[in-house]
Order: sequence, then C-alpha cells, then structure tokens
Amino acid sequence: MLLAQQPRLLLLDEPSNHLDLGFQTQLITLLLSQAGGKSEATTELSAPNHHTPKEAAVIMATHDINLAARVCDNIVLMVSDVETLVGSAEEILTEETLGRAYDCPIARVEHKGRTLFYPV
Repeated sequence: MLLAQQPRLLLLDEPSNHLDLGFQTQLITLLLSQAGGKSEATTELSAPNHHTPKEAAVIMATHDINLAARVCDNIVLMVSDVETLVGSAEEILTEETLGRAYDCPIARVEHKGRTLFYPV
C-alpha cells in the first residue's frame, strides 16, 4: 500500500469520484489522518501500525465542494478561464464565489460544526 511508505506528498485527482458515502467517509478520515490537518483528524485509518501522522502535504483536484470544505486548509478555485482565486478555505468557499464558479446559486449550511454547500 502506498501509504505504508509514509509519503510526504499526496497528489490526488478527484479522489471521491464514484465512491459511495461509506467509502467517502473513510477517504476523509484517511486524508485528515495523513495530512494532520483539520481538528477532527484521527489515526483510525492511518498508515500500517497506526503511526502518528507525518503531516503529509495533500494536493487534490476535485469538484466535490463538501470534500474540499471538510479537508482543505487552502484552496485554488478556478472561477473561469480568466479568474482564479487563491486563499484559505474560509475565504474562498463562499456562496458568492462558488455560485460564480459553478454558474448556479449555491447555499451554505452549518450542521454539527461542519460547513455544507448545495445548489439551489
């Protein structure tokens, strides 16, 4: 398994594509444990022998806004072919910027300490 090598950098392209909700949850737990990022990180699904996370850097391309909101500290959002926004997840993931990027109204909901986005 790749994570047995405890890499310092993970490059991911649409990691949640085609995963059911259970596997998406496992993916989130794994990413948080490897990156040592947001406060909900656990080592439940970390590298073999459940080593303490090495705080690997994770670079991820995704269209999954809620995955990005949950695991990303910093975001590069391609709003259009001429506009790219860079900043913290809190700065970039707003109803206004996501609405422009996806060309539809976006609503933001806070639920049990988590931020969720959905089209309206």
